[in-house]
Amino acid sequence: MFKTKKIIACFLAVVLFLPVWAAAFSFSASAAVKTGDDGVTNWDFIEPVTHLKQAPTGYKPVYTVADLDNIRNDLSANYILMNDINLAEVEWKPIAGNIDLGNVPRQEVLNANAFTGIFDGNGYVVKNMNNVKALTIDVFNWFIPDDPDELLESFDEYIGLFGFVYEGIIKNIGMTGASVNFSAHERGSLSVGGIVAEATSSSFINCFNTVNISIFSDNTELTLLAGIGNSYNSNLISKCFNSGNLVANGSGWGFAVTGIVFEGGAANSLIEKCFNSGSLTVKNLNGMAYVSGIAVDTGGSLVDCYNTGNITAIAPNTVASASGIITQVGYSVPVFFTDEVIESDGFVTRCYNTGIIKAESDFYGNKIIGAITVGFATKSSLIEDCYYFNNIPSFIYLDFSFRPWLSIVVEGDEEIINNDPADPYPYLNEDGFLINVKSLSKIEMRNKSSYKGFDFDNVWRIDSTKNSGYPYLRYSEPDDVTNIFQWFIDFISMIIEWLQNLFSFIAI
Repeated sequence: MFKTKKIIACFLAVVLFLPVWAAAFSFSASAAVKTGDDGVTNWDFIEPVTHLKQAPTGYKPVYTVADLDNIRNDLSANYILMNDINLAEVEWKPIAGNIDLGNVPRQEVLNANAFTGIFDGNGYVVKNMNNVKALTIDVFNWFIPDDPDELLESFDEYIGLFGFVYEGIIKNIGMTGASVNFSAHERGSLSVGGIVAEATSSSFINCFNTVNISIFSDNTELTLLAGIGNSYNSNLISKCFNSGNLVANGSGWGFAVTGIVFEGGAANSLIEKCFNSGSLTVKNLNGMAYVSGIAVDTGGSLVDCYNTGNITAIAPNTVASASGIITQVGYSVPVFFTDEVIESDGFVTRCYNTGIIKAESDFYGNKIIGAITVGFATKSSLIEDCYYFNNIPSFIYLDFSFRPWLSIVVEGDEEIINNDPADPYPYLNEDGFLINVKSLSKIEMRNKSSYKGFDFDNVWRIDSTKNSGYPYLRYSEPDDVTNIFQWFIDFISMIIEWLQNLFSFIAI
């Protein structure tokens, strides 16, 4: 009788244990999910976002396209997205107030009609913003060369989920879906952003764009295209990425395309933990072309960023500039109609580039490329602990002994020093400081020990099966080894508990 009781007890214990073991195994498998939205957490963000089910106090919930559109009626409130939004069936107008310039300076109008609150995407995405109508501002700012006192009318156009943001915060939002194609033919400027057309003194935190964006612009003053947004005097740009292919074609005074943001700007700005993997291309038939993986410039800090996308700048008649991370380090801008120049030193560290960098121009001496940057804006700016492929054809800072009037240009496969003192773009050629800026082989780029200064415990990870074996940012992603170890600890704990229950059952 006692033996039969023990057999029954063992059988029941095994039956009871099986679902527990299966649950443990299921937990192990679910913990290994690193991409996609499982309904609880969206793992596609650099910082994975767990969806809040209720709007926090002080936030207005956004459930529908109508809710999203109504943000323009209260631009200072805080909002939180409660599900994915699909814009495929609507003509989207970028979020902003009513634009009526009158006699008020342009920037004052933009700021007065900008979103100034917090928009929390809550780990959700806005899809298919492929039918978008530009915000247009009628301005008088085009000087006639023969008569500077006479102005021509021009129209500035803005494309993005948001038109203008001023001292606001955009976070935890992704843009996905159908490609965006837009053409501009009016005299004026064009600003296009994957999320925001133009932002001032604002922050982008944990955002991404996967949408391919292609724009054609002619007869324009300035055309800007950024994967996240065209941001001026930024506060914080953190944990953002672009994987969409960005293309700007046409003719105008200047075109600039960048993977994340147009301009860091202010001395206290910080761009951190961002990457671009999309291809970036500019072809400007009559004017300048600038392309950079992360940002155009920064007067603050740019740290822990990388680019793997191919970068191409084509400007047959003037400057073609292509850089892997940033166009210029530091910030130097003259104040119009005065002798004043606003300057700020920049600092770039712990960044790398593996993208192919190309610049094409028929104008001698103006094909400029840089694996990390193409220049310093101030003499005290610094690049430290940055790395790049040694198969990129040329680097403006390969020769660290050059003087301010020197630049390295590409003619065929040769590097030619241009020491023309009458360089028309001196702001790209200030002396800065470089510390441990190195070219590496493919094997070295996949070796953790090559990256001096990189924090592989908290910020960076490296895995031969991800990101082609190069370091990547998954700030909150648990390591597979940690998952397995934790599962093993949980498994042993359950066995001990099972044995204790078994012995207690047998002892009855």
